Amino acid sequence: MNKQPTSDITSPFLRGRAHVLPNPARLALVYILFAILWISSSDLILGWLLPDFESFLMAQMIKGSAFVVVTGVLVFLLIRKAELSALDLEHSFRTFADNTGDWEYWINEDGQVVYVTPACERVTGYPPEEFYRQAGLMQEMIHEEDRPALVDSHKVGACESRPYEYRIVRRDGTIRWLLHDCHPVSDAWGRPAGFRGTNKDITGRKQAEEALKRSEKRFRTLFEEAAEGILVADAEFMTLKYANPRACLMLGCSEEEIRQMRVEDLHPEKNRSIFVDALQSHLRGDLSLSSAVPLATRDGVCRYADVTTAAMEFDGTRCLVGFFTDVTERLRLEKEHSKAEAHLRQAQKMEAVGTLASGVAHEINNPIMGITGYADLMEEHTRGNSEVSRLAGEIRREAGRIHRIVTNLLRFARSEKNEAPLPTRLNDIVDATLSLVQMVMRHDQIALEVDLPGDLPPVLCLSPQIQQVVMNLLTNARDALNTKYPGYHENKVVKITARPLVRACRQWIRLTVEDHGPGIPKGVKQRMFDPFYTTKPADKGTGLGLAITYGIVKEHGGELDVETQCGEWTRVHVDLPMVNGERRKGERREESLHPGNDPLP
Repeated sequence: MNKQPTSDITSPFLRGRAHVLPNPARLALVYILFAILWISSSDLILGWLLPDFESFLMAQMIKGSAFVVVTGVLVFLLIRKAELSALDLEHSFRTFADNTGDWEYWINEDGQVVYVTPACERVTGYPPEEFYRQAGLMQEMIHEEDRPALVDSHKVGACESRPYEYRIVRRDGTIRWLLHDCHPVSDAWGRPAGFRGTNKDITGRKQAEEALKRSEKRFRTLFEEAAEGILVADAEFMTLKYANPRACLMLGCSEEEIRQMRVEDLHPEKNRSIFVDALQSHLRGDLSLSSAVPLATRDGVCRYADVTTAAMEFDGTRCLVGFFTDVTERLRLEKEHSKAEAHLRQAQKMEAVGTLASGVAHEINNPIMGITGYADLMEEHTRGNSEVSRLAGEIRREAGRIHRIVTNLLRFARSEKNEAPLPTRLNDIVDATLSLVQMVMRHDQIALEVDLPGDLPPVLCLSPQIQQVVMNLLTNARDALNTKYPGYHENKVVKITARPLVRACRQWIRLTVEDHGPGIPKGVKQRMFDPFYTTKPADKGTGLGLAITYGIVKEHGGELDVETQCGEWTRVHVDLPMVNGERRKGERREESLHPGNDPLP
């Protein structure tokens, strides 16, 4: 037990417990009661036993002396008993205080340390004797940033029973955190007699709190600065709880707006059920990654993300954490790459077409020469027969057309431009083409409506190639009408129109072939100019017609455009530059000269 200056009454363990010792009022009360009892009873007994006065007076003196002795013995016994009880109580409290794990100390009303528990050495590194010798040691070891508040709390009368957390600098220079609690104490008469302080070492707890704060800061930094969008959703209610800035940017919403959303609100309406079901499957451990997930953004633009999800506890709630990697740009580049590959494949196919056309041209040219020769012999041997001569001439013209078609195909495939384009009337090209297809159109009960102004300016072109373009367009229109109307129908009509127009300060002639067939589906329209792509049966088409048509128009510096309404109609526009490219006075612009811009009835 530590030796310390103390007294019976001022011992810090006895303050607040002075009721254990007899105070003056209590002793006076005991003395008066004993005196009354003694005097009243002794006077009665002595008066009865000693009738004479002298004997009575002597007895009274003896009685008084006995009273003093008895009273003194009684008071001594009472005080001694109280002292023994107090010492026993003090020993019990001191044993408890000396063995407590917390650092306890008592300071009197003069600010002197009167008692310190041995635990102070474990907490501060200083033994109790140091605190008794150095009155200011307790304040000196307090960290300078925490000292003002603690010094004020130690002033007598200012001590409040509320905890403080503060730091001390131990004897070895290390810093420890303490939880301080202060309680005022009073003496036997209820007067302030100092205060009792308790210090609990909470360094471990503070270190854990600091580690948790650092961990939370690292997590917050990762969460806020992550290149991926991160969303946290309640696994039970599928409501969104948290979103990092990248997720907000990806969705075009603030974090407050996202917190008002549910998981299904992240996706376009047509995809919602699929992804909600997928998340429910992940909660059962069936799913962890989804690729190219469509996201509904605030501005209505659909973005795509690869989503990785993980189920975990978050703020005591079972949650789903989603990591969103924006792949919208990657998908766009992949699509462009696919288009580039498609163009490369088309170029390779056209190269193959060139090789094929070269071989076919040699194989066809020989029989064409034979056909032409026989036509000449027929005409020579039947001189005077006009009908045979006419047929022989037709044979020669058709053989020549076949030869030119083969030559044009070879020229298109190999981009040969040995022949120079000449100014040609589009009316003549259309008339020549119609003379070849009229019989077929009539057989299929298809009406031809031709609206070509007689004063159309000429276009600079290779006539056989443009004739092939018109032939291909008319053939496609015929096939479309026969598909929709196997027999006769009033809408089984092909319209051919031509009008001048002005675009980009240049003059053009627009030739339009229009039909009321089944139209062109969107997926087919995107590929209709690809070589070898066809929706016709194998015995009805090769898939080269529109590809060749497109190539011929482009080589002539023109444009080929398609308008269609699926199930209703199709218009194919061929724009070719006029011979004189300057705009003429009074000529209307393209917007007012497009033929048939309004939907067909």
